[in-house]
Amino acid sequence: MQPFPPPFDSTVSLSRFLLRSLKDQWKEYRRQFKRCQKRCSENSVHEVRIAIRRLLSTLSLLEALLPSEPLYPAELLLKKRLTIFARLRDTHVQSLELERLGDRVGGAEPFRQALARRERRLIKRLRRKLPRARHGALTRFIPALKTQLRGLSRDSGGRARQAAVVLKAVRAAYAAVLRRHRTMDRGDTATIHRTRVAFKQFRYMVESLQPLLPHVGQAEVKAMQRYQALMGEIQDAEVLMASLERFILKHECAGPGWNALRRELQRRRSAALTRFMSSRDELLEFDFTRLVAS
Repeated sequence: MQPFPPPFDSTVSLSRFLLRSLKDQWKEYRRQFKRCQKRCSENSVHEVRIAIRRLLSTLSLLEALLPSEPLYPAELLLKKRLTIFARLRDTHVQSLELERLGDRVGGAEPFRQALARRERRLIKRLRRKLPRARHGALTRFIPALKTQLRGLSRDSGGRARQAAVVLKAVRAAYAAVLRRHRTMDRGDTATIHRTRVAFKQFRYMVESLQPLLPHVGQAEVKAMQRYQALMGEIQDAEVLMASLERFILKHECAGPGWNALRRELQRRRSAALTRFMSSRDELLEFDFTRLVAS
């Protein structure tokens, strides 16, 4: 099996393709970061996190081709940027979920107000930090990676080797997902979350390479997005329930309204688990497995 079926195996320079991807994703990351600096909305936070993850996925592919310097420092800096937005994103998701509940659960209102205060506090904090934030050493590391890729692109005789080592990295990422998949247990949602983290990395790698992968079309991309979203619903439910329990403990909340809210969130978590577990083996049926099979 050829890494990239004709005409891609003989006509496409993988290093040149990755150079173009790196340029585009670096530009998109800076655009989304600047947008978030202006307004920390739910959408802007979501988009900048996606831009960071896509850039990280390309760097993961470059690990198979380039020296660790300046690759690993760039990855570390981007991961730190990702954590900056994590708590605000979680708060946005929790607030949205409570909005969906509406007036059906009376005990939700004090908790909803607490989330709204937390959201305003986090946005205020980010608004103080982000306008002064710069890309720092990334402005050195990313150009250095571009220079290294330009050097590789001049080695036309090394195209087959480059394709082989990158495909090996994708296969390794898929193997990691399969290992996590085998350990998934409905009674231990941490096992599902670990699978989701591994799958997310694999998915972004595949999407980065999609133009070079004839067997990965929009159907496969949408299937991966749906599969990840099913796991994401479980994680969001877990985070919301944990946040509620902390609020109840801190404020010593009691009464039928709070019990009703607990039951509703538990019901939603159980429903999310059922939806995913009934589809868990779709991972083994995606058409792209023909490409990543060893």
